[in-house]
Amino acid sequence: MKIVIIAIGVLKRGPELELINNYQKQMSWPLQIVELPSNNKLSGKALKEFEAAKITAKIPKGSKIIAMDERGKSYSSQEFAKILSNEQLNGNKKICFIIGGADGLDKSILELCQSRIALGNMTWPHKLARAMLVEQIYRAEKITSSHPYHRE
Repeated sequence: MKIVIIAIGVLKRGPELELINNYQKQMSWPLQIVELPSNNKLSGKALKEFEAAKITAKIPKGSKIIAMDERGKSYSSQEFAKILSNEQLNGNKKICFIIGGADGLDKSILELCQSRIALGNMTWPHKLARAMLVEQIYRAEKITSSHPYHRE
């Protein structure tokens, strides 16, 4: 199963990028991160539509699409691992997670998604949200392989 994260914003350096790279290097599941620049000349609806067009163009065909959205459902790490495991068992070859820009995701993107996941009730900076998602994917891989990384 291939996992793709499409994210608005480009990480050039910093601790978040180091964290992401560290987890990504340790994974056996193929994980691709597609970074898309935003447009600081736009705002509001126009910005969300601009970002939505960029995101839509990068979604791999045949993917299960999951939005990272503050209004989505929160899962425990065990539940998240089960979701990914079930997708794999059901023959889903591609899962695409989408992280929008600072204003969130356009309605057109949310309508494409089969589900929405929240990283809890708090609002997180996009750099941290990306690092947290990558860590949870790494953790899910370890949970499904019965590795002792995850502790209850």
